[in-house]
Amino acid sequence: MKIELDGVDVSMMMALLKIARIAGSQTADDSFIDIAGYAACGGEIAARG
Repeated sequence: MKIELDGVDVSMMMALLKIARIAGSQTADDSFIDIAGYAACGGEIAARG
């Protein structure tokens, strides 16, 4: 089975990775900043259509 991912998918997965790290007590102050950055990138990619 082949699954294709686009930039929005990747940005969401990276944000989820950071959320999982925070939930697993592997917190780093920059994880919250990273989540915001991934969300912004995903939003820009989605806006391009």
